[in-house]
Amino acid sequence: MYAGGGSRSGAGASGTSGSSDSHGSGVVRAAVESAADFYFDQGIAESTAKLYATIWKKYVCVCKCMGWTPLPTTEEKAIAYVVSLAAEGVQAATVKYHLAGIRQAQIKAGLKAPDWGAMAKLSQIRTGIARHRAVSGPSVVVRNPVTLGHLKAMQAVWKKCGGRGVLLSAAACMCFFGCLRAGEALAPDAGGFDSNAHLTFDDVRVDDLEKSRVVLVHIKESKTDRLRRGATVSLGWTGEGICPVKAVLHFIVQRKSGPGSFFRDEAGKTLTRREFVSEVKITLSSKLMVVFL
Repeated sequence: MYAGGGSRSGAGASGTSGSSDSHGSGVVRAAVESAADFYFDQGIAESTAKLYATIWKKYVCVCKCMGWTPLPTTEEKAIAYVVSLAAEGVQAATVKYHLAGIRQAQIKAGLKAPDWGAMAKLSQIRTGIARHRAVSGPSVVVRNPVTLGHLKAMQAVWKKCGGRGVLLSAAACMCFFGCLRAGEALAPDAGGFDSNAHLTFDDVRVDDLEKSRVVLVHIKESKTDRLRRGATVSLGWTGEGICPVKAVLHFIVQRKSGPGSFFRDEAGKTLTRREFVSEVKITLSSKLMVVFL
């Protein structure tokens, strides 16, 4: 009896020990991975890290517009991003920093570092950008207004971006057809969302999600509204491919009701003015990427 009891006790102890060892190794592994990530980030200057973070956001946006996952990166993805940079007027010498930022993200994800020099087509495109800049001279950035043609081009790209594209299309159509500043329809870049000042779900009114031909938008504050009286803007049905009513209704069906900013993504994150303007610029620059669509 004693021996049998001892045997069972030993088995139980052994099982507990095995479980404990497994749990302990998991904790150690997590700690090592966390420390590795920390020291990896410390391997570059803070200013460089901020630059790479900005580059990564732009690269992810281009990939989303093309219907790609950002990682692992490929020559095709890199070419699409480099062409978008060229369309923005980015100098050829600066492209290498953008590629370095993408390389950094891939290495951190535990993937093999891309060898940009071994990508023949990408290398020749980079050379072509440099030669074009040398012949045409430095590019001059001109701030032109967004036209109906621009809006159509952006919507063609955003249709490939799923829910994010629906959000951006609704925001762009509301601002364009409602003659609104981005800051009147979207939350500010800083200071957080304030339901007493910024656009909410209740500020956008429709009679019927299927039959409505007018969308009423109540703007609480405006730069030109010194007395903060607010104003109601009407968006009408155009019957054309680009229609603000259709765009907003499509977004309302996706968003559903609820508190917070009217323009928010499927995860509930508010679309800020800065993010919107940035994505519009990137999308407009992607017009040269039509050959890849």
